Amino acid sequence: MELLDGILSEAMQSIIKYIGIGMIFYSLLIWFASIVWAIRDISNRTRDPVAIFIAMSITLFLPFIGLPIYFILRPSSTLVDTFENRLQEQLLVAEMHNLDICSNLRCKRPLKENWITCVYCGEQQRSLCVRIDCNTVISNKWMHCPKCGTSTPTMKSHIQAKESQAVNRKASMRTSSNLANSNKQLKSKKTFTSIKESTALFSAKIENIIRKQTKSKK
Repeated sequence: MELLDGILSEAMQSIIKYIGIGMIFYSLLIWFASIVWAIRDISNRTRDPVAIFIAMSITLFLPFIGLPIYFILRPSSTLVDTFENRLQEQLLVAEMHNLDICSNLRCKRPLKENWITCVYCGEQQRSLCVRIDCNTVISNKWMHCPKCGTSTPTMKSHIQAKESQAVNRKASMRTSSNLANSNKQLKSKKTFTSIKESTALFSAKIENIIRKQTKSKK
């Protein structure tokens, strides 16, 4: 009996030992993962090396306690959020001052008055007036030059688009009328042929009747 108790106690001690080793390993793994996560998170929120070093030190030297402290002290927004907020502020300022904004959806930054191409993304946003003695910088949204009143390529393309739409409408109306006329002609031809066939059958029946009557008289 004492031997059995000794074996059970040794088994329990070994189980408890393995459980303790597993808990220690799991705690170390969680600690290491929290350090890596804190470094990645602070790198997404700031580029200041001092702030990154402080966040790493808090999570490194204060395991399990430093992570809640880091949550309290970290910056509230990421670098992407701050960039988007600045862009929105610039857009609002540009709308208030009636400034042109880059049409590129990935850029959307305000353009200065003398810019033809956006210096941030490289897309052409404006053009020069087609009149040689003017050469005023014109927005692609404008229909006329504000200085000389010459029509811009946008206005010309707009007029051409309207003219092409009108031509297409006329062509579609003509084709529809032609189709209607052809359908009417086909219907009239069908009715005429059906009338011919019916008259021919009627005349053939009358001839047969006349022949039968003549034969009966003979």
